[in-house]
Amino acid sequence: MKVITSIRKFRRADAVVVVDVFRSYATICYGLRNGIIEMKVVDSIEKARALAEKNELKIGEKYGRRPEGFDFSNSPGEMMSEKIRGKKAVFTSTNLSVVLNKNGPRENVFIGTFCNAYALAKHLKKFQSVNFVACSSKLRDFFIRFEDLVGIGKIIFELKKFEKLEMNFSSKICLWI
Repeated sequence: MKVITSIRKFRRADAVVVVDVFRSYATICYGLRNGIIEMKVVDSIEKARALAEKNELKIGEKYGRRPEGFDFSNSPGEMMSEKIRGKKAVFTSTNLSVVLNKNGPRENVFIGTFCNAYALAKHLKKFQSVNFVACSSKLRDFFIRFEDLVGIGKIIFELKKFEKLEMNFSSKICLWI
C-alpha cells in the first residue's frame, strides 16, 4: 500500500484521512457516539448559523473560542451532555472543517485520531493508497502541529500491522515520532 502525508491538501489516493487530533475529530466522534444522529461539517460560523435549523445544535470554535450563540464549543467533554441525544448538529472549526470543505466532496474521506486509529487502520487495508492530511492552520502554525504528526504516526503504526507500506518521507517522519 502506498501512503503519503500532506498538509491541508488532498493528494491523489484511493482514500484520504484527515487528522486533527486534539479537538475537532474527537468532538465529532464523541458527539456521534453519545447520541447526535447527524452532523453537518461546514467551513464557517456564518454557514453554520445559516444551515442550522431551529432544533439543530450549533457546535464549533474559531481560534479556540466558542462563537456567540453556539450551543457547544469544540470540546469532546461537552459531547457527554444529555442535551445532544437524538439531535442533529452543524459543526465548524478553524482547521478541520475548512480543510474538509476546501478540498470538496469526495468518496472515501475519513477523519482520524487516537480514539479510532486501530478501527480506521483495519478499514483502510482495503485501499491501494492512502493520503494522510494534517489540518494545521497556515495562519497560526509554522509548518505543522506536532500532535497531528503523532496522530498520523499512530494510524500508520496500526496500518503496518495489516499491510506492507510504501511511504513518502513525511509519512516516515510521522511513524518515527
